[in-house]
Amino acid sequence: MRHISKNYLVIPTSRNGDGVVQLDKDERIEKVLSIFEEKGLVMIKPTSIQIPISFLEGEIVFYTESDLEDTEIMISAFVEDMVVSPRIMMWEEESVIYLGTVKVVDGIAELHYISIQVGK
Repeated sequence: MRHISKNYLVIPTSRNGDGVVQLDKDERIEKVLSIFEEKGLVMIKPTSIQIPISFLEGEIVFYTESDLEDTEIMISAFVEDMVVSPRIMMWEEESVIYLGTVKVVDGIAELHYISIQVGK
């Protein structure tokens, strides 16, 4: 199994400039959620998460339409490598959304998640 976090830390190089399509925060979140839905996954929003072990598997910045392809690649790798249940947890903290799944390894629940900076 490959570790996504070593392969996916993407920061966009061009946020300003001609031809860059700026998306608002709600549009960015909607695009991210639609990627998961297209893969047949169900999004849940727990009120709290209390899992003893957690692993950040990848992080990315998604501000413009040009960032979408890298975001899709990271999400696809995360789903392929980590997701064992059709349920994906989503939570937000300020300008970041987190999407994760719980895996049980040797009888211990582990939270594996990705972080997507979507701005304000």
